Parts: sequence; structure tokens; C-alpha cells
Amino acid sequence: MSSEKDHQTEKTGNIITRFFNTMSSIMTPIVPALAGAGMLKALLVILTTFELLSAESGTYKILAAASSSVFYFLPLLLAISTARTFDANMFISLVIMGALLEPNFTGLMEKPGM
Repeated sequence: MSSEKDHQTEKTGNIITRFFNTMSSIMTPIVPALAGAGMLKALLVILTTFELLSAESGTYKILAAASSSVFYFLPLLLAISTARTFDANMFISLVIMGALLEPNFTGLMEKPGM
């Protein structure tokens, strides 16, 4: 029932208000993941600066991979969030974004005109 109310409130107001409401509903679910990844990156910087953790250690590499994964997969997270906002099929959205991230496709951008 609240879903119907949310859709009604989103369609009210001028176009600028609706645009910012839409952008907010897309980005809001992703903010905790971005904040957590950023805090983990900051923690790694602090630990390596004070030489409490070596940049060559396994712990550092695992934590660095965990913090970078959110940013690496950000397009997929945005695809899921956008699909939910627009009531689209989440799997189709993921497939489209995955195809755009696929290395063979992104390699085409390195050689324009081919």
C-alpha cells in the first residue's frame, strides 16, 4: 500500500522536483555500501601510514579488494537500484550493464572505428 503512495507522491511537483526525487530513490540504497567502502579505504590508509599493516600483507590485500569491489561493481549496483525505482526487470538491467562492462566490449572503445 505504501508503494502506491510513493508512486503518487513521485508524480507530483514540477519536473525538477521529480528528477531529484528519482535520483534520490536510485542513489539512497547504494549510499551505505559507498560509505562502508570509503571508511574501509580510509582505515587501510591509516593502518599503513602508522605502519600497523604492511601493504604487502594478505590482510591488506583482502581488505583492499573488499573496499574496491563496491566501486568496481558500482554500475551493477546502480542497475539494480534503477530497475527497482522504475519497476523494471532487475535481471535484464543487470545483463545490459554486464554486457557494457564485458572486457571484449570495453576493448572496442580502445580502437575507434573498428
